[in-house]
Amino acid sequence: KLWQAVKSFRQALSIDKNTHALCYLELGKLYQKLGKEKEALAAYKKHAQKNVKISNFGAAIESCENILKIDSKHEWARGARQKIVELLPEISKLLQQ
Repeated sequence: KLWQAVKSFRQALSIDKNTHALCYLELGKLYQKLGKEKEALAAYKKHAQKNVKISNFGAAIESCENILKIDSKHEWARGARQKIVELLPEISKLLQQ
């Protein structure tokens, strides 16, 4: 059943690459359950990137954390999480003006 779900999400993404970022999060979870760490890392990274583009920084940080649970030394996730956390106060100030 897990592979069927993976197939469904991948099919949705093949039709429309701009499909909601949530598909990538769910794919990451499925791949992780299936022991496919490389694929899980790629899906979580895509989820983080898509969420940054739509200013959903909390979800982006969540995906970075998911990556780091798999690979605690993952450079991209460490750097992305740090940059997002550093920028949040500045973004918050801009939105309050």
